[in-house]
Amino acid sequence: MPHSSGGGSFGGGFHGGISGFGGSRNTLRSGSLVKTQWFAGSRLYLKRNPEGYYEYVYANMLPSKAKLAPIVLMTFFLSFLFPMMGRTMYELAPGKINPVYSDMPAVHDEINIINDDEGLTKAISEYQQETGICPVIYTVYKDDYTGNLKDYTYNKYVGTFPDEQHFVIVYAISKDDAALLNEGKITVPDFAWEAVQGDETDVYITVKLFNGFGNVAQNELMKGTDPGIAFSEAFRYALEHKDSALSTRTIEIYAPVVFVGLIFVGVFVFFIVRYWKEKDVVYEEIPMGSAPQDDTGGYSGNVTGKPVELPEFKLSKTKGVVSSIGIAIAVILCLAGIAMLALGIALAVKPITDTGLGVFFIVLGAFWILMGGLGIINFVTTLSKFKKTTLKPKASAPESKSGQKKSDTVTAEDDDYNRMKNRGFE
Repeated sequence: MPHSSGGGSFGGGFHGGISGFGGSRNTLRSGSLVKTQWFAGSRLYLKRNPEGYYEYVYANMLPSKAKLAPIVLMTFFLSFLFPMMGRTMYELAPGKINPVYSDMPAVHDEINIINDDEGLTKAISEYQQETGICPVIYTVYKDDYTGNLKDYTYNKYVGTFPDEQHFVIVYAISKDDAALLNEGKITVPDFAWEAVQGDETDVYITVKLFNGFGNVAQNELMKGTDPGIAFSEAFRYALEHKDSALSTRTIEIYAPVVFVGLIFVGVFVFFIVRYWKEKDVVYEEIPMGSAPQDDTGGYSGNVTGKPVELPEFKLSKTKGVVSSIGIAIAVILCLAGIAMLALGIALAVKPITDTGLGVFFIVLGAFWILMGGLGIINFVTTLSKFKKTTLKPKASAPESKSGQKKSDTVTAEDDDYNRMKNRGFE
């Protein structure tokens, strides 16, 4: 709906309308609290990493790993959300208005107060050619309407123009002041003016620009300048600053969309990074010697049983098969993305087609190519690990409350132990 831009009056002036702490590292994994130090109710787990290392962690339950399902669901969701956002941003992209009206910029000097109506008509016509907005200016007597000028101007707009592409300005003085002005007895009449703009004009007539526009017009009118010249100067100011207004509007439109998009991208990247790091991790519970002691912040005994042997570690055959199928799907996704990208470009460059639909397919194709490429990298990496990998220590076994390791603490590649074991001593 049309809305008030602002206005001014004699004596009333112009008005516009419109920190971190040290300690153990804690992580929360789907309800499982994981720490690098013992806590009440925790159990000890050996974390096997596919890179060839292992480490010890404490958790209140078996730590859960990141799943692939959330990534798949979010990929499906974003593959349609982003293209829709791209098309919306394209269609809302600020630029010259494509006129739907049939009239032209006009000056309706109903009270014969404007001396330079030709100059004003030329100024508003230039403004219309550059922006697509259709300015229309009226002059009336204050005695011809009841109520306030703001409501009168709004009713003038909606009662005359069915679109949202006009910029209507009404300038009003009293009949008595008009007579005194014609007789030369006053130079500045008791005037008032108001402007109303359609919604589509917001791309150029921003609050900041209209403030500048209104100040120019008001200052000239307060000097006693002819209304035609005063508003001509104001429209020249608007033309000079139209690019700045366009940039401001671009930020206003795109900033919320980009912000929301970055949130989705951030969450998506978080899921991918977490899955990438944890997809091949294996947790194995290690029994502790005796009950933990809350007052010591540790446990009263050491890890029980024999030292943990470090077998050659390999991925399951199931993951190898799944990775092979995943590569095939990712390749198909890339090929489909390339086809959609080509279709989108073809639609965008042809003027007779829906350019917005072309943008949709361009974004969709680019997104599918990106997702397919990430999938190929992921599954190829998994296949490359489908081989035996020797586990190596990354962190030493937990210490007793005295701070010293016991002889039966979990160790890796203990030469003495292996030598005695081979001789039958155990």
